[in-house]
Amino acid sequence: MRERIEAGLADLRQARAESLAPLTVTERVELLDAIGRRLEEALAGNERCPLAQSLQALLAREPVAEGTRAGIQAFATSLRRDTLWALLQEELGDPRVLDEFRPRATGGWHRATAPEVTACFLAGNTPLLAWPPLAACLLAGSAVFGKLSRADTECPRLFQEAVAAVHPELGRCIALEVWPGGSPELDAALCAGADAVIAFGSDATIATLRARTPAGTPFHGYGHRLSIALLLQGADEAAAAAGLARDVLLYDQQGCLSASMLFVEGDVPEAARFGERLARALEDQAVRWRLGPRDTEGCARVRVVRETALFAPNAHVWGDPGYRWSVVLAPGTRPEPHGGECVVPIYPFTEMSDLDRLLRPLRGALQGAAVAGPSSRMSAAAEILARAGVSRICAPGTLQVPSFAWHHNGSSIVRHLLHWTDLETA
Repeated sequence: MRERIEAGLADLRQARAESLAPLTVTERVELLDAIGRRLEEALAGNERCPLAQSLQALLAREPVAEGTRAGIQAFATSLRRDTLWALLQEELGDPRVLDEFRPRATGGWHRATAPEVTACFLAGNTPLLAWPPLAACLLAGSAVFGKLSRADTECPRLFQEAVAAVHPELGRCIALEVWPGGSPELDAALCAGADAVIAFGSDATIATLRARTPAGTPFHGYGHRLSIALLLQGADEAAAAAGLARDVLLYDQQGCLSASMLFVEGDVPEAARFGERLARALEDQAVRWRLGPRDTEGCARVRVVRETALFAPNAHVWGDPGYRWSVVLAPGTRPEPHGGECVVPIYPFTEMSDLDRLLRPLRGALQGAAVAGPSSRMSAAAEILARAGVSRICAPGTLQVPSFAWHHNGSSIVRHLLHWTDLETA
């Protein structure tokens, strides 16, 4: 496998020089727009689309095809040329800086260049996780070598297939391989042979890969993150509960954008009332998606959580017999996610300052927030969430279907991949 990695890196450098480097940023935007449209055609089941069979087969194997379908649609729509160009203007000012030296607002000129080859260590906890970094690398002008998770090889290969369907030579600028996680020699070979490294995984995995990346090689790590939900006074509680049920159950609460905790503005009885409403919504959604009961080990873990929570004063616990989902209200306890298995702890608060205090221990771990409430309350809540480190705020029900342009981990989409050179003039 080491020889395959080294050969793959060499092939990528040649493919980039021949197929990707000659393309202008405008041409790359047009190609990604075409890729997005091709994905939409396949999603619609267009028999003339060469991707349709592969994509429909993938959806047939997904436990919740509806959620994955929504994610594909959101991603494909966000690859529209106007959206991509606006994104590049937002991040770079003048996107042509990717093609040539351009005037700088502070004087002189500057130029942005992408790594020739970017190594990307991909996780498999949720589908479509590989698509944004692969697309970002191509948009920046970098070939990419993806180390796949054994838990998900189909989705990355489907994106590579979509690229090749639009531009066969550009498809050569993506290489995908699988080997056991935590293989020091193989991981080090990929890190050493690439010009930049992107890594997804646990905090321990990120630390290990960072240590295996040579000094001076840019490293972009995406470790453990969690997302929350927030219910404000005046919210449409029925709509919020239905949306949050999707945000919790989709991908079995395994993604960084899965709703892991719920903060309710109100006293304990108000939080309990919404907890009961959320429990009904979770049951309805679980039935609609035909989610089966957990295995014996999963049931045992969730049972411990439910029984432990009942020791707290004024505690309430809702859950189905198959342990598919649980809602836990234990007032006065420290905010802490269960870590999956669709367990939703609820924490009531009565003042915005209390919310700020509750979120403070979670800073550095937060990713997204699904917020339900009137627009007049949204600004104050968003400020607190931003200070707490949240990267994405959206409506309940949309938490796990982000666009390509969302700031994952609060980072830029393309700019952070680039090297900048200044040209000073007299």
